[in-house]
This record gives sequence, structure tokens and C-alpha cells, in this order.
Amino acid sequence: MATALHRSTIEIRHSVDATELPGDPADWLVQPDLSAVEGVPKKYWKLVGESVMEMTAEEKAAVDAAELAGAKRARIALLRDEADAFVAGAYPSSTRELALALYAEAIAEGYAQRRAGLRPLFDLGKTTGARFRQAMLAVDAAQSVEEAEAVELDLSGIEMPEVDVTALAELQE
Repeated sequence: MATALHRSTIEIRHSVDATELPGDPADWLVQPDLSAVEGVPKKYWKLVGESVMEMTAEEKAAVDAAELAGAKRARIALLRDEADAFVAGAYPSSTRELALALYAEAIAEGYAQRRAGLRPLFDLGKTTGARFRQAMLAVDAAQSVEEAEAVELDLSGIEMPEVDVTALAELQE
């Protein structure tokens, strides 16, 4: 039985029959010398010809930067979903769409009471958006994956306004 290392994925398989490895046999390095990477995280391994080597400091920095950028993108997307779910939990999309249409009409037609009645919905969106932006800036400032993943969206203290959008649709001043 042998140890095999996939050349492009750096997947390592122990105690395998080299003739039964999946794909092209040329994709596998059989019985590689791993002494140069002992104790080194696999993300910092590279193949140079038939040798497994540790990446240079510059290569490691590039790997770390790419990993951090990916973690930041993922965390921001998660926080955005959380903010969207917070607002959607109080007001379904059909209600939000109606409110937007009514607000635009209120502005165009000068319906001050309708506009004032809908204002709390838009304030909720602005407040939630501001909190999301604060969290996004904290994620952007993170210097490590752990710091980025630790950023939370603080939605505490935001009150859900009680707005009867349907009643406001009837209101024409």
C-alpha cells in the first residue's frame, strides 16, 4: 500500500493501491516525500516538479489574503441576509412593495398624512441599513478570518413600527 498526493488538489490518500486511484494516474504523486512539509498546514503546500515544498512567505501571504477576502464576502452576505430577514419578518415583501408604491404616490400627489404614516417603515429600513453598514465596516476592518467571522449584526433596540399599509392606501388628503 502507498501514500498518494493529488497534484492539483493536494488531496492526500494513505494506504491506497496506486493502481486504483481515481482519474489519470499522472495526476497523482505516489510515495511523495512529505518531510519538507511536516507540521505545515496543507494550505501552504505546493508541488515543485515531483517535490512537495512549503510555500514562501509571499505565497503564504497571498493564500491568507485570499482566504480572508473570501471570509469577509461570506460574512457580509450572511449579515445582509440577517438584516433582510429582520425587516421581512415584520413586513412581507408584498407589504413592502405596496408601501413603496404608496409612498411614491404620496410624494407625487402631496398626500402628507399617508407619507407620515408610511415613514416608520422607511425609518426601520434606514435604521436596519445603518446597523448593517456598521457591521460591514467592522468586517472590512478585520485582520483575520476569525475576526471577520466574529462580527455580529446588532439589531437590538430596533422597534418594529405598527403600520397598517392597507388603511394608508385608502387615505387620500
